[in-house]
Amino acid sequence: MPTGSYTIDATNNTEPLDSRYVADFPAELRAMKTRMNNAISDLGSLTGALMTDGSNYMVGNLGVGAAASGGYKLDVNGNSRTTGTLSIVGKVTASSTGFAPGTSSISNAAVTVSGASGGGLVMVDGATYGSMHLTSGAMKLGIGTSAGVTDKVSVESTVLKYLGATTAELQATPANGYAAARLLATGTNSSYLFFDNAVSGERARFTADNAANLYAAVGSSATLSQIWYSDRRVGFYGDEVNIGLGQSATQKRLLFNSSARIVQLGLNTDNSVTLYDNTPGTTRWASDTAGNFTVTGALTSVGVTTSEDIKTYRAATPTTGYVFLNSAATRYVGFDGTNYVMAGANLVVNGSSVVKADGGTYSLSISGNAATATTATSATSATTATTAVGLQSSAGSAPHYSCRAWVDFDGTGATSANQTIRSAGNVSSVYKNATGDYTINLTTAMPSSAYAVMGSGDQNGTLGMYPTVISRTTSSVRVKFMSYDTVRDVSLGNIVICG
Repeated sequence: MPTGSYTIDATNNTEPLDSRYVADFPAELRAMKTRMNNAISDLGSLTGALMTDGSNYMVGNLGVGAAASGGYKLDVNGNSRTTGTLSIVGKVTASSTGFAPGTSSISNAAVTVSGASGGGLVMVDGATYGSMHLTSGAMKLGIGTSAGVTDKVSVESTVLKYLGATTAELQATPANGYAAARLLATGTNSSYLFFDNAVSGERARFTADNAANLYAAVGSSATLSQIWYSDRRVGFYGDEVNIGLGQSATQKRLLFNSSARIVQLGLNTDNSVTLYDNTPGTTRWASDTAGNFTVTGALTSVGVTTSEDIKTYRAATPTTGYVFLNSAATRYVGFDGTNYVMAGANLVVNGSSVVKADGGTYSLSISGNAATATTATSATSATTATTAVGLQSSAGSAPHYSCRAWVDFDGTGATSANQTIRSAGNVSSVYKNATGDYTINLTTAMPSSAYAVMGSGDQNGTLGMYPTVISRTTSSVRVKFMSYDTVRDVSLGNIVICG
């Protein structure tokens, strides 16, 4: 039979492919006659080519079981089976009548693959091979190369397992950039997150309740402890909270952060511990390795016990410092840069008042050897007590009183001028009114003008003199020095005021 193309037209034949049209066809084509008669009806036509190289093909659409429709080259109406390898270049689209696991028959599935390990499914992307198959009641997902794949994930009846490497990582990477993982439980109970190992089983767990409280437990089925409260409190159950356990010697910080300020408690590289306030940029307090404790600002304490010194001073003026002794800050002792000051209270030594508070601020200055001074019982209005030597109790119960002012001066200076004071107590100046006439001015006024004035005088060591009181006020006393009823200047004048 010559080579070439042949058209078989059975449109008008009652018996398609009648023998009279194929008398000269090769024997193998005549052997196909009966099968083709069963497949071709008088409703259609078959146009094809029989090539000598055996690569036969047909042009047009072929319907099996019904006329081809929808533009399909091969339209099979009914079940079909392929024995061998089926290679498809393009896509496979499968539809079913509505298969859903647990609610529909398996026969409704769009695609069913069966065989050893469930038939298996291999996906290829270049050199990367992925697999899915069934074994031992679980579905396994694997990845590898053309040389073979390794199972990585096992989906079992109630468990999702990661297989293979000793470490694994679960990542959630949504399109918006916020990673998320969710454990969703049915009903009203929350999910549990367990941490187990193959040897010891459960080691820890996390869970939450319907009030948005978080719980944690350590150990197998241990009692859960609430660690996070719905009102944003955090609770730690145990003996300590450890920050930086086993780490190298570097800074460790506990940070307290609010919208208004940041405060940090830190262990610093020099091993000091500080409380630092970021908002004003101030170290509120610090403790160094020598055990010194430094506070910036006021320190308020109900009680302080220490075996070492307590140092207090003002940062702006380090030469001053005060210790306040009540919450109203009205009673204190301190140093103002010049004087030691006690305000708003009595100074009591061995049960006896040395200085009493009567509305003013008082200082007590003791010079010399005060070892023999035992009591000072009457200082209710005194502003100073300059010498305590010899203030001893003698026989009897009469009280002791100290002088309130005294002065040693030279009165031979010019008239209507202040005279030279050699030494004094509570005396600000000595003014010469006339010859032998002097006004003694007090630094701090006496409580009243009813006080005693004593004194003595001398003129160049040759003439003894005595003072006569002319007038007294609370702030000064006027005296005249006399000798043989004559008022004379005094070169060595002494006045003492008691009261």
